[in-house]
Amino acid sequence: MNGKTTDPTYNGGGLKRFAVDLLYPNRCPFCDGFIPYDRACCTECFDSVLWADELICPVCGKSTRSGCICPVPYRRCFTAFYYEGKGKYGIKSLKYRSHPDCAQLYGRVLRDRMDIAGATEGIDAAVPVPMAPKSLRERGYDQAELIARGIIKGSDIELLTHALRRLDPEREQHTLSAAERRQEAERQYSAGSDIDKVRGKVILLVDDVLTTGATLTACTNVLLKNGARQVICAAAATV
Repeated sequence: MNGKTTDPTYNGGGLKRFAVDLLYPNRCPFCDGFIPYDRACCTECFDSVLWADELICPVCGKSTRSGCICPVPYRRCFTAFYYEGKGKYGIKSLKYRSHPDCAQLYGRVLRDRMDIAGATEGIDAAVPVPMAPKSLRERGYDQAELIARGIIKGSDIELLTHALRRLDPEREQHTLSAAERRQEAERQYSAGSDIDKVRGKVILLVDDVLTTGATLTACTNVLLKNGARQVICAAAATV
């Protein structure tokens, strides 16, 4: 793990974080309970979250309970936890409850898993899956970018926030079938202004949730088409 301690729930201290906590008390992203200002989540929740295990396909990153989606264009996908129970609440805290700090925790867990697998070495740059412009304006931050920053913190891996671009969706994702999601993803994602920087490099593609795999597949195809040597994916949660 990165940081001053091997405790994954430690989010770093400092006077600024302490001062902010006086006005906006820190809360656990998994249960919304109050926690110390220097913690990312409470110990009870960390111990009870359904962390990704041997039932996750080591290649596509999907739970074998919901169905492996291999073959995929990316080399492999790392995930931190299942998108259910407290894990689902943790993602919603990141996306909809203005709790961006928990992205650091998710990034640390993903980095730890990648380090154990020996996958971190050789990665040249990280590319977060971009948000739709309308959603980014409303939320004020890109959760995939925050997770990516958590993964690469303390490393020499470059962050490319404009390698990909995304159009506003024509239809809400939750209303689409798997086939429709694939078609919509292919329409939405394209090369961004920094796409030339991926040429010849091993790219870490980062997202918040892996559902059907349509988004990671579409983005990987764009990166490979524009010269990326290889793509490895990481998602905080998997369905």
